[in-house]
Formats: sequence, structure tokens, C-alpha cells
Amino acid sequence: MAKILILSSNLKGMTYSSLELASRLNEIGHQIFYTNKSKIEDKDLISPAIKQVNFPASKIKFKLSFIEKLALAISSLRSSTTSGLDSKFARFLQLDRIRDKLLEVDPDLVIVDMELHEEILVLDYLEINFVLLSQWFSIWENEKIPPPNSLHIPDGNPNLINSLWRDEIAKRLKNERNSSIKNLGITRKNLLFKLAAGLKFPIEEWISGLWPGPFVYKSFPVWSMTSPALEFDGTNRINYKAIGPMVNLNRENISKDQKKKVESVTDYACKEGYKIICMTSTTMVKSDSGILDNIISIVERNESWVLAARVEKKVATSCKRVFLFDFLPQIEILKNSDCCIHHGGIHTINECIAFDVPMMVFPGNQHDQNSCAARIEKSETGIVLQRDISESEIENKLKLLMNTDIYKHNVARIKKLNAHNRSEEYLKKLVDEILAI
Repeated sequence: MAKILILSSNLKGMTYSSLELASRLNEIGHQIFYTNKSKIEDKDLISPAIKQVNFPASKIKFKLSFIEKLALAISSLRSSTTSGLDSKFARFLQLDRIRDKLLEVDPDLVIVDMELHEEILVLDYLEINFVLLSQWFSIWENEKIPPPNSLHIPDGNPNLINSLWRDEIAKRLKNERNSSIKNLGITRKNLLFKLAAGLKFPIEEWISGLWPGPFVYKSFPVWSMTSPALEFDGTNRINYKAIGPMVNLNRENISKDQKKKVESVTDYACKEGYKIICMTSTTMVKSDSGILDNIISIVERNESWVLAARVEKKVATSCKRVFLFDFLPQIEILKNSDCCIHHGGIHTINECIAFDVPMMVFPGNQHDQNSCAARIEKSETGIVLQRDISESEIENKLKLLMNTDIYKHNVARIKKLNAHNRSEEYLKKLVDEILAI
């Protein structure tokens, strides 16, 4: 049995996934410590056997005032070195407190969100065994796999993919330069470079300027909580493993009122023999509420369809087959859905496959949503549409999605392939490999 500490960000999708990983590791006998910077009270999400620890956050992640930025800028000009975790610079950023908590827990292995760069610097400095935890498909520059913001499906043309990477890197470096000028040089990236120098971190390990900003690591071991069966061919990054989606199939962290409303949707659809369309959205609602209006109109015309959708504003409809939620209990709705409309988020994709639900994706053009959508299209587990498509075209594609067996069949195929990664033997092997490094 190993003592394992999981350091997660507090983003909802990452929290749910990392907690599922924690639960599975606990089930195979490991002692698990967990933190995501906030206390988790919901007992449906975290087992009492998993010990939550209060972990300090680096001040780099906090929004600094102009005076603090100016003080740091002056300090940077005056100081030629920031060596060690007890330097004034490191203490200001609270890295000494991160060190103290790590030494207090004294883990055999740390599984750390790959965007928590400050914690990763401290782990490397202390020579603590760790693995980076990713929620994305391959995001390393590769002539066979496009960058995360691209809808391009690899077609054997490395020149095009290389061009997409050059454009993406140039854009991100330009944004970073503009941010540096605007913030007196006090950006997270610049501060991390200064910390790395003081901690003798191997700068060559960083691929600067790539997503997720500001760095991607070249060789540190990575566990990606994605489906290997959905990944494009050609992933060649060393020490990289797609360990499969981490979906809690029994998550029910919803109120009694929410549960009652979900039951009203499913009971009504079951009684009438109707098909349920789940429409989940975050960035999609903010960027194009017109899509929701189109879907409601389509459902109003198709009398055998029921819609359960999340909304952020009041929507006028008198159709009794349209159920609108300010908070959509996604897991509960997906358990009985015939299709799901979403913006391409990886966690929604994982949950749809877990519950055998084909997808209609309107890419949100945020982060990795485009590349996730491209993988859905290539695997034929759903249909990908652009936002300028007409209502009649959306309707035709919805009918195709729900009445064509190939999409349901392919979702079931991916789910079956994912089952291997859920086995205890597979997870034990992963941990043993990391502990042996």
C-alpha cells in the first residue's frame, strides 16, 4: 500500500474526475490524501476513507494589485538570485508553505494537475515522486496530431498540421508578450521562469508558449484521463499514458427538488415512449443562445421528442415537452437520454460514452473543445455542426443522429474499449510503474 497525495485544481470537471481516480486508488488499497484548494462537503463525491488536506495555494494564482506588481517588478530588478524555497521571493509566493505541507504528508507518490506549475516546481526541487494528471487528449506538438484549438482531422498531411502548430504558437507567444507589457513583466510565466532559475529546475523540460499556458512538459510522466480509443493515431510523447475516463457512474449530488424534476422528465418520456434530448452547456450558452432557441423550436415540432436543457436566462416556451433547468443534473439526465447536445467539453464526452449517448457537438472554440469535437467526428460517435447552420439542417442532423444505429454502435464500441482501463489490474500496474521510477 502506498501513500498517495492528489493535488487537483478546483475546476468542476477536474474535481469530479480526480475524485473518481482517488476513489479507485483507494479501492485497490492505497492510502489517499486529496486537495483541490477547497473543502468538499458532499459525501456523494468523496469517500470518508479519503483524507482531505488543506493545501496552501501559490500567490501567483491570485490577482495581484498594481502596487504588488510594481513591488515585484522592482524586486526582480534588484535581485540577481531567488535561490531555494526560503528566499524572500519564494516565501512571498507561499512556496515555502507548499513545501512544509508536502513534507508533513510525506507521500510516496503525488498525482498533480499538470497546470499546477508552482507545485510541480516544488515537487521536483524536493525530489518527490510525481506524475502529471491531464484532462486533455495529446497536446504536445506533433506532425500527426493538430493543436488543441483545431477542428482538423489528421489526413496524412504533416505540412498542414505543422502549419497549424506554427500559427498557434505564434499567436500564444504574441498574447504573452502583450500581457507582459501590460502587467509590468509580472506574468505567471515570467515569475515561473524566475522561480525555476532559483530552484535549479531544468528549463529545457518546458515547452514554452504552448497550451495549456504557460508550459507543457516534455518528459515528466503524464496520465491523461481520456479514452485511448478516441485518440488520433501518432501520439509519440514519452512517459504518456491515456488511462481512460474517470467518471463516477453513481454521482448524485443533487437536491431533492432537482431529483424530482429529473424524474418528471424521465417518467413522462418513458410513459409516452418519447426520446430524450439532453442539452448541456457552459460557454455555449454565453456565446450563442440562438442554438438553444433553434433546438426548442425543433422539439416543439417533433412530438416524440423531449428536451432537458440548462438555461442562464428566461426562455419563453409553452411546450410541455421542454424542461428547462438553471442547474442541469447531467449524470441523472444522461442515464435516460437518446442524444446529448453540447459544446465539446471532454468531461461531457466521457459521461456521454459512459451512458451510451450519441452526441451533437457545436464546438465552443474554447481551449480544447475543437479538437475534442474533431475526435467525435472521426470516431462517428456523434455529429459536429458549426454555429451558422440553419434550423432545418440542425433538425435533419438530429433525426439522423437518433435514427441511425452507427452512432449508438460506435459509442458502445468506445465504451467497451474503455472498460479495460477501469480494471483494478490496470490501475495497479500504472501505480507500480510510477513508484518504480
